[in-house]
Amino acid sequence: MANNLTGDFEAVLQVSLRQINGILATMHQSRVDPNTSPSFAHTASIHVGSPPPWLDAPARRFAEWVGAVGKYTGATQQSAVAARRSLLQQMPPGATQRFEEAWTTLDMDRIVVAPSGRAEGRADVQISNPTISVPAGSVSKVTVHAFVRAQFYPDPGASSLPAPIHGEVTALYGARPVVLPDGRRVLRVEITADNNQIQFHRAPGTITAAAEQEITGRVRHVMRTHFVPLDVTLPGDFALSEFASLGGGPTEAIVLPLQLSAAPAGGSVTSVTNHFLGSSEFAIAVSKEYIQQFFDALMGSIRASAANLQFSVRSAVLGTANYTFTVASLTMVWKAGAIEVSGSINLTTPAWWSPNGYISFTQNLGVVLDVPSQTVSVTALGDPEVSESWFIPHDSAVNRVKQARDAALPAASASINNNFAAARTKLASALTSFDKWSSATYNTLEVSPDGIVVRGAIGTRHRYNPIVHYEAIDGGAAFSAFHSWIPGGRIESFDWTWVEGASLIPWFNRTKHITLEHQFVCPKPADVTGVNRICLQIRGTRITAEGLAEEVIAGEVCTNNSHEPFLVLPSWWMKLHIADWLPDPPFDAVLYDIIASHVNVVAEPRGPDHLTANTIVHFAGSRMERPLEGLFQAMSQMRRREVSPRVVLVLPEGAFGARVREMEERLGSVPEGFRGQLLMAEDSARGWSSAFAVGDGPSTHVINGRGDFAWKHDGRLEPAALAQALDEFAVDAPPPRSVPLQLTVRAGAHAPGHVFTDVPGNQFSLRRLRGRTVNLMFWQSWSAPCVRELRRLQDTTADQRGPFVLAINGGESQEVLADMRTRHGLSVALIHDPDQVVASAYGVRCWPTSVSINEEGIVDRVQFGLGHEHRKDAAGA
Repeated sequence: MANNLTGDFEAVLQVSLRQINGILATMHQSRVDPNTSPSFAHTASIHVGSPPPWLDAPARRFAEWVGAVGKYTGATQQSAVAARRSLLQQMPPGATQRFEEAWTTLDMDRIVVAPSGRAEGRADVQISNPTISVPAGSVSKVTVHAFVRAQFYPDPGASSLPAPIHGEVTALYGARPVVLPDGRRVLRVEITADNNQIQFHRAPGTITAAAEQEITGRVRHVMRTHFVPLDVTLPGDFALSEFASLGGGPTEAIVLPLQLSAAPAGGSVTSVTNHFLGSSEFAIAVSKEYIQQFFDALMGSIRASAANLQFSVRSAVLGTANYTFTVASLTMVWKAGAIEVSGSINLTTPAWWSPNGYISFTQNLGVVLDVPSQTVSVTALGDPEVSESWFIPHDSAVNRVKQARDAALPAASASINNNFAAARTKLASALTSFDKWSSATYNTLEVSPDGIVVRGAIGTRHRYNPIVHYEAIDGGAAFSAFHSWIPGGRIESFDWTWVEGASLIPWFNRTKHITLEHQFVCPKPADVTGVNRICLQIRGTRITAEGLAEEVIAGEVCTNNSHEPFLVLPSWWMKLHIADWLPDPPFDAVLYDIIASHVNVVAEPRGPDHLTANTIVHFAGSRMERPLEGLFQAMSQMRRREVSPRVVLVLPEGAFGARVREMEERLGSVPEGFRGQLLMAEDSARGWSSAFAVGDGPSTHVINGRGDFAWKHDGRLEPAALAQALDEFAVDAPPPRSVPLQLTVRAGAHAPGHVFTDVPGNQFSLRRLRGRTVNLMFWQSWSAPCVRELRRLQDTTADQRGPFVLAINGGESQEVLADMRTRHGLSVALIHDPDQVVASAYGVRCWPTSVSINEEGIVDRVQFGLGHEHRKDAAGA
């Protein structure tokens, strides 16, 4: 007869389906380190259409290697899938990503296009965290759910796929244990052969029903060929045979038989009908029939202990009567909350004059969990209830029963504890096969009439920050957030902000907002001309470590679409920076308060054929007599209309203390329809005037497209002379253009390793800081936005769970750093980088720049200029 708790089995494990989805989300998150296995991809690039007729040399070499190991026959699709799985199983974790890329390049996983369709090209696919559900009544089968968003790039002359492609993919999978030829036991997950169990469900507001069917057909082929689950090696003692589901909603449980003895498991998982998980994350029930063996040993110990008990009756006349103890009966009854042990002990004596007697008792035993030590023990619940013969003192009878009980309990406790410890170890070991950070901890224990149930919690990795990354595509006509993702979650919308304007003077720039739900590529709006900054914020949900859904809004990441650098100098020699501004400033704002960043104009040495825009650098002088009017008058007088110079306006140090309205009046107006590039700088620490060797008055310079200093005029700006110089000295060069700021490392990549030394001389390295989030912040003391960002980061140090901040200053003295620490009350680590070695290694030319690094040493966020946290506050200052 099946046990009410465990059915046909010795023990049963029930795990919350919600928690399993939490573990799957952690595996999705693990992709932040491409060397982690197993994990789930968050992006994939797949070729749609016929394979190309040729392969390049690396692909041919890989094909030859595959053939040489004798794993791939090329005869059927099924053999390709089997070969891929077999080869991946033997790959070290660090090689799996490269193998996948090589396999795709080899075109072993191409989608076959029906003759009626000529859609060929590349599909970039974003993939959410997977979740599972269990079809009603099924055994060892799950439906996998994942949301996808795809962008299709057709080959030349080919037609396109329906768009936008955004929706949910559902596919039925079966899981079974397999013994490999080398003796390893693995869990093999295989997709169903029934096409009807693989579907694409379009998101509302996207493609038509007919197009949905077309995409479903392609998804089926991709699921069968490209997304082949890897075998997961199971612990040798984890006898997984089949599983089912019980309950529903947030307490739905996956039920797995758990064999504790060496005996082969028998029966069907459908025999388990008792949902004992409750609201816990996992529960293990052990049948009373299995545990009875340990209590049978306890009963034997009670019998043996009773035989050693002593009792005597003394008579002054007749002498002493010694009694022998014999257990006449002993029974055990399982109840809710306790195990009742009842028995009778006969007392016999050879003395003729003293009567024989008895002691009857009932003792409740409990099975107790000590949570801190995770140990299980058998303990007495109170004193026994005892009745005895008239001549036996009651206290003496109770003490004899307690002696027999206490002598038997330790061995029973040890046996039961060993079994529950082994069960927890098996569960934890199986969990780590999927998620190396997982753990299992008991927190409650319950004795029932059918056995013992322990319930507990599953620990797993906390969630990493979302990775927000985008790049220009199509020659700057659009931007792609393909590599943005939410570890353990899904993106639901992309919020784009474009800061419009060819000028880097604040009152000429305006913003435009676009929210996209169904595509990660954002075309530049037709009504946007020049672009100074593109900002992206992603919104979505993720599954927490506890398996619960939570809303995620990733902090806005902005990339300055800044000017090309045009002065060839060592970047650490002089402070030559252009101010970048917050958009839409109020006219009563002080300029210092609306600076988003400072960007370097210094370039690396370039070849003789490299040309940049011809450049005018004008020092306005302290009087600033509406210099813009003279500059634009000069350009209007030029004969060479094809020359479109860049204009850099250098203002005296301290000029940015003025308000926007006042500065606009002092500089003059810009002609209607101006589409050139107008930049503005402050002569901080006289860096600009030192580099150009000018005094305090106005001065004008022309640098041609090769970087040569071609013309100079000291004194008041003369438009006619400047126009003549431009006609004579400008070279045929491209017009000024804006390029996105970028580092040598991007979000999603490993951060370069460095040893950092702070002002007191303490040393830090990213390797030693593994396991903790780190924020590298590159700053300069003279930069107002850098000081704002330092103060913000200082506030984060109050939270012990916050990031470890390394504030890296390049090119300034240790005395400057010490003064900044005192003046602003900074406790963050101020790193002295006098020759800007670290800044150069990261490719920094914008201050401030912040690089957020997660616990695994992966860059998860790059922010140029003021962060989202206080840019709006600064604009309103």
